[in-house]
Amino acid sequence: MGGFNLSAMAVRNPAVTLFLIIAILLSGLFAFGKLGRAEDPSFTVKVMTVTAAWPGATAQEMQEQVADRLEKRLQELEYYDRVETTSQPGLVAMKVIFSNAAPPELIPELFYQTRKKLEDEASKLPNACVVRFSTMNTTTYILHSTRWKQGSCRIASWCSWPSRCVRTFCICLG
Repeated sequence: MGGFNLSAMAVRNPAVTLFLIIAILLSGLFAFGKLGRAEDPSFTVKVMTVTAAWPGATAQEMQEQVADRLEKRLQELEYYDRVETTSQPGLVAMKVIFSNAAPPELIPELFYQTRKKLEDEASKLPNACVVRFSTMNTTTYILHSTRWKQGSCRIASWCSWPSRCVRTFCICLG
């Protein structure tokens, strides 16, 4: 066999072989260092979850007295697309989806407006109903609404789940 034998040439010229191995290794390291770091496109999640718990309530009560009120209030939001709601005894889970036309830079403001509207509506919810908000990141907010036995006061707390509540106040409605 009189063809080209790469293995025989590598054994006969070890200096050339070592040089080629080092050159390929260095060029690979150089190319790795020049790789782009932001290869994935940036995107904004335009979904917010809302959970409401009311121990002892039936699924129909949760839908009529909690979910319907919250859904109606959410429809006032700009760039609102839809809400997907699941009601079961003692619990309502809602996924608020904003329109794809919403500019990414406005999403934090939309989440803030959503929380404000839900906080306003939570004061009108039945006794001992707890509403949680989550914006698909690590922070979950809780609004706890309870009516005191004397008077018509409500206690509201904003919590960073699962740590302690960061702000609590009482709203007295005369």
